[in-house]
Amino acid sequence: MSATDGSPAAGPEANESTSGESNAGDGSIEKVISDMFRDFSGDETGGRHAIRGFTFQIWNAVLEALREHAKGGNYAVVMEWQQDVAILNSPTAPDKVRFIQLKKHETGVVWTLASLIQGEDAADSEAAANDDAVADPKVPAPADDAHDGKKKKPKKPTAPKQSILSKLYKQRTRFTDLAGCTLEFASEAQFRIEGDDAKVVTAPHVELDKLPGKELQRVKEALAKQLRLGDGETLDLSDFWLRTTDCPVNNGHLHVIGELAKMQFDDAMEPMEGSASFLAVLAIGSHVKILAGNKKMAKNLPELLERALTRKDVNKYLTAANQHTAPTSELLKTFISNLAAEGAPLDTRRQMSREVPRSCSDIKDRAGPAPLVTARLRSVYEQHGEYHAATSLVQLLQQWFDDFKTECPADASAYKREYLYCLMAMIYEDAAPTKHLPSLPPDSQPEDGQ
Repeated sequence: MSATDGSPAAGPEANESTSGESNAGDGSIEKVISDMFRDFSGDETGGRHAIRGFTFQIWNAVLEALREHAKGGNYAVVMEWQQDVAILNSPTAPDKVRFIQLKKHETGVVWTLASLIQGEDAADSEAAANDDAVADPKVPAPADDAHDGKKKKPKKPTAPKQSILSKLYKQRTRFTDLAGCTLEFASEAQFRIEGDDAKVVTAPHVELDKLPGKELQRVKEALAKQLRLGDGETLDLSDFWLRTTDCPVNNGHLHVIGELAKMQFDDAMEPMEGSASFLAVLAIGSHVKILAGNKKMAKNLPELLERALTRKDVNKYLTAANQHTAPTSELLKTFISNLAAEGAPLDTRRQMSREVPRSCSDIKDRAGPAPLVTARLRSVYEQHGEYHAATSLVQLLQQWFDDFKTECPADASAYKREYLYCLMAMIYEDAAPTKHLPSLPPDSQPEDGQ
């Protein structure tokens, strides 16, 4: 028996998803922000409700992806068949894979070896029997029926019920073109093993081919029977592990966020702004949940890779989350510094700096007027093609303000120019508060302003 603490952690299973097909666009950072953090509707619990839709298995998958990401190499993490995850060493031409089946223990106590090799009365066991059952050549064909002269159809032998470990072992035969295949059964519960001296131990990690002799023989006999290995076929239990995952059943996202923060502290990941780690984990979880919604098992490696979470995907979510959570005040200070580099008037820059605290506070007040004014500013900005023809920030602000004064005179006269410049700078820099602006009414100007 082997009980190593430095082994890779376990991985996931999936629950139902909002989509039956994998679509990276559906898991975009914009969708996550919109669905989870929209608060103009007055629902301040949207994020918490959304988190409840994620399962223990999904958070394990996110954790696996982040750990692979921190190693610096290429990878592909694939959710499949509800309880399976495949971790490949390349998103295009892998030659190694870890197959992980994650299962919560019904009582949360310990797994016994007997429970892992015992045949299950599950619907998929019956399906497996239909797929695997063939006429046994050792069984003679039935004789002609003496009464009606017809031959009886040979009966298919009853396929042995498959156990948890025999089902997992079949993954080793699915993709024979891969040079390396590690199998893992993972759970939140530990494993109880009996030694040859009848002494019972509980271990977090167990390597099957290092089991005590008597226990190893039990496993081999059970799997050989369930897999119906013929003469000359051998059972390869190398790189076959039982592991305890460190991700808890409840509030798994908090554990994953903590792990991501630790990776940043250990310099395995780039540092992130504020709550970016939280948002990045939710974004990646949303992507994985969509991948898990595909209930069709991949028949080959290309089909498996079609629904993989890759380094490119994770990079996208980490970057977007970091940008989304960058402090708005810091963005405005940088913007003002850029104005100084362009030679903007000192008084304009000084007045803008004085308006930074107020504008940053006002934009977060959902009951106040600033979000609606900012929405009108954005509307003008977009209607004029985001002022791509402007040759400097100074020119952009001036043209933008002049157009705003013409199209929204009430707002332009109600606020200081430098205050509006700060709101414009937020839009220009795509600051986080400007991602949640309210929709404009058909006639966006009050009557007294027309």
